[in-house]
Amino acid sequence: MMAQSASPDGKAYLLKALAAGHNMSEISEFNAKIQPHSGDQEWLRKNLGAPITHGKKGETGWSQGDKPTCVASSTVVARAMVDPMYALDVNSGDKPLQSEQQRVYDTGRQGRDPGDSGGGMYDEEGQRVANSEIGKYNGQNYSSVTTNNEADRRIALDQIRDSVDQHKPVPFLVTGGDGMDHQMMIVGRHGGQLEIFNPWGDVTTVSEDQFANGQMNYTDGVPPNVRRVLVPQ
Repeated sequence: MMAQSASPDGKAYLLKALAAGHNMSEISEFNAKIQPHSGDQEWLRKNLGAPITHGKKGETGWSQGDKPTCVASSTVVARAMVDPMYALDVNSGDKPLQSEQQRVYDTGRQGRDPGDSGGGMYDEEGQRVANSEIGKYNGQNYSSVTTNNEADRRIALDQIRDSVDQHKPVPFLVTGGDGMDHQMMIVGRHGGQLEIFNPWGDVTTVSEDQFANGQMNYTDGVPPNVRRVLVPQ
């Protein structure tokens, strides 16, 4: 399959699928789908990953809409970043985006008390789906790090830098202290800027100082303080 690929990019996606833990039968089927496009870098970029252009702000089209699925929606994006076979399924509509968001949401909330009808996910539920939906495909265990102050966040930044430099997305939770929490995803970095996917549908950048100093409210409605980081190890 590697020999048949028309470009180094096509070969790289085959190796990425292998690294994500797929067996040879699955990869052979994947290869048949991408082989006609293996020389087309733009097609590969658009179909075999999440719609994130590193270093650029903008709308992604991958949004949670009006549902309380920020954890699930950011998790779906992260898995698409590490598993090109999954990304192709989502982008082609074989696994529709909203259906996947709802699946991860429902999976994360399994086992709740029947009387607990609150929206969103608890911390342990978010950690569980990070490990089952991302860690399973990049070989990582996501550990929860509490970041209640600037010192904690600056320590976490060292781990974040190492992770995103190895193309491992990092989920984190922001809070405004008013009971509203929101999960977003660190998907890259350049210089002293962190690239943030917000499941409201956009990618933006914030400085490491803003991250550490409780200034994450870069747009209306985003809570300012980073309360928890899920670090891949």
